[in-house]
Amino acid sequence: MQRIHNLGRHAWILVFFWPVILLGIYGNQFIYMPGTQYSDLVISHLPNAIFLKATLAAGQGIPFWSPTILSGYPFYANPLSGLYYPPGWLTLVLPWAFGFNLLFVAHLVFGGIGLFLFLRAEGISRPAALLGGLLFETLPKLLAHFEAGHVTLVYAVCWTPWLLLSARVWGNQGWGSRRAFQNLWRAPGIILGLIFLIDSRWAAFAGLIWLAYTLLVVGGKPYVAASDQANPLFSSSRLFLLGKVIAMILGQVILAGFIAAPLAIPLLQYAHLSSRASLSPDEAFTLSLPPARLLGLVFPDIQGTAEWIFYPGCFGLTFAVVALSSRRLRARARFWLWLAAVSLVYSLGSFIPGLKYIAYLPGFDLLRVPARALFATGLALAIVSAMAADGLAQQPFVSFFTRKRDPRLSLAGVAFFALALAFGASVLAHTFLFTWWWGAGCLAIGVAWISLRLAGKLGPRLWISGVFVIALINTGVIALMSISPHSPESVLNEQAAVVNYIKKQPGGIFRIYSPSYSLPQQVAALAHLELADGIDPLQLATYDRWLSSASGVPADGYSVTQPPFKSGDPAVDNRSYVPDPVRLGWLNVKYVIAEYDLKPVAGLALIQQIGTTRIYVNHDVLPRAWVQADSASTPGLIDAASVRPAAITRYLPDEIDLNASGPGELVTSEVSYPGWEVWVDGRAGTLNSLYNLFRSVDLPAGQHTVVFKFIPYPLYIGCGLFLIPWLTWLISQISRARRMADQPDRSRQPS
Repeated sequence: MQRIHNLGRHAWILVFFWPVILLGIYGNQFIYMPGTQYSDLVISHLPNAIFLKATLAAGQGIPFWSPTILSGYPFYANPLSGLYYPPGWLTLVLPWAFGFNLLFVAHLVFGGIGLFLFLRAEGISRPAALLGGLLFETLPKLLAHFEAGHVTLVYAVCWTPWLLLSARVWGNQGWGSRRAFQNLWRAPGIILGLIFLIDSRWAAFAGLIWLAYTLLVVGGKPYVAASDQANPLFSSSRLFLLGKVIAMILGQVILAGFIAAPLAIPLLQYAHLSSRASLSPDEAFTLSLPPARLLGLVFPDIQGTAEWIFYPGCFGLTFAVVALSSRRLRARARFWLWLAAVSLVYSLGSFIPGLKYIAYLPGFDLLRVPARALFATGLALAIVSAMAADGLAQQPFVSFFTRKRDPRLSLAGVAFFALALAFGASVLAHTFLFTWWWGAGCLAIGVAWISLRLAGKLGPRLWISGVFVIALINTGVIALMSISPHSPESVLNEQAAVVNYIKKQPGGIFRIYSPSYSLPQQVAALAHLELADGIDPLQLATYDRWLSSASGVPADGYSVTQPPFKSGDPAVDNRSYVPDPVRLGWLNVKYVIAEYDLKPVAGLALIQQIGTTRIYVNHDVLPRAWVQADSASTPGLIDAASVRPAAITRYLPDEIDLNASGPGELVTSEVSYPGWEVWVDGRAGTLNSLYNLFRSVDLPAGQHTVVFKFIPYPLYIGCGLFLIPWLTWLISQISRARRMADQPDRSRQPS
């Protein structure tokens, strides 16, 4: 065992090996999945970072409102804004692609180290714990979601091992003891709240994993051991300990709420006003894992949907079989085997009758894509693999198994099944299916390697070294095959000719609308062009309804894109719909850009075609702000000839200053949202919401100076709540230091 321990001392370098190789090869390139032309990193995270960097560089401070897409939205309430996770700000000072890739690699290593430390705290030997960390950080699912652009989701998942480690360490410190409070910074509630700030979507899954682990594993042990076996199950000592565990959990949940408050409170308000609030169970359970995709346990998928990829490597399934074949290993890994099974079943979502009605539960009504629970499956299988490898590396490991439960027959069956499927699929496809044969072949090699150890043919040092090598080769090849790099020039300079043409056109502030996503959001952000369309998981319901009528594209349920793309092909989906120039004009849309000819409509005129992109000018465009007659006396939409434009003197994300002449109603082509306030000639005015969408204010006769300013009160409340636990901890530390200073130095007193 000492030789195995020494191996663990040096094998830690493998935890860094794969991610560093990945960064070295693709350091300054945007990583996509093969066969895809879109990535959420480029669509959402990159434009948000560009906007944040530009606002800070202009000396305007941290923006709370963004005018970049959807005619403006509350930036501070958007979970994808990147405001609340300081490490994410590293991308603002590095080349864009390199910055995101560096953060991805750093989080992989961070997650691997976290799982290693957690497994060590669980009593796993150093080499087996390193193996668990390696299997976790090389999960193809983590890479697939990064390729799909779900960067914050990957960051949050990589914090999950640290949440488990915190639960273990916190439990060992006495469930709320003074010492535990002194180490508040590493309490489970702190990390759970941080996970929410990183990605609120994963926080629900992480919270459930932590809760189950705390109740059933960490809290269950002292509960069971509280009294001897002769005492009744619900003895006073056991009930007392159970009460302490539940109180600790409630305290940590409250603490997590304080930490998450800066985002949670604004997000609750935004989500309530968004189209996501009316999410149906069918919409919430979109992209449920098809049962046929359960073959992903054996065969890697390098071109499929990222949500359905969960290949655990060639040892994920085999080590699970080993653990199930041993009573001792099964007892040790019981919780993680159940977690893998439950998360796998939940990921099937709508394919399990009645399961989708979970979406009616509070919190789950805002979650989509149950297949994201597969992250928990991968994590659980990595932990099970470490526990099984730890058992097999022990001497004598034979005591783990009996002849009746010898796993070699089961392992051989799994390998035969995989090879037979690979052969059958290749015959039916009339071609050699590399990923099928690679998955089956690597699994067969893994089974053979485990069988050699079970037969006593390999010593523990050589055997576990081979496991490391096989695992790295297996997932390393899959990773290199599944990456499609895109140069920064191709991503950031897309539609450069179209952007240059529009930038040269005269005429103040305006917006652009595209029914075919012809102006990518990252390009528009770099060019400081504002879009009336947009892609984001959260959108104001009132705006969606207006844009649906303005674009002519029907709103059929929830969509992350506006306008929706029914088949997922923006180049053709909306070509049959006719936009309304007047309603687009109210959104200050001056140009409409499409990849096809729009049906003739009065008000829109084709002025240029660059490649396949048509550029139309909207003659019915209204200025960004104007004065009209009282809306109560002039029902219906007005046109540009019926308004008096207002002169904008200052236009910032969070503030608009302008001069306008009354009498009438001053209307801005800006989205109304709680937090916007108005001052007329230095006095607070009453902000109206025309058509429940546009900010407006009544003006008396004469010339006036009007200031619209966004004040995010929910953020201020959230930040105040965030400070409460830290101030409490600081006060307690100061009081403790004073008490210690007031105590006499007993070591100097005579005995």
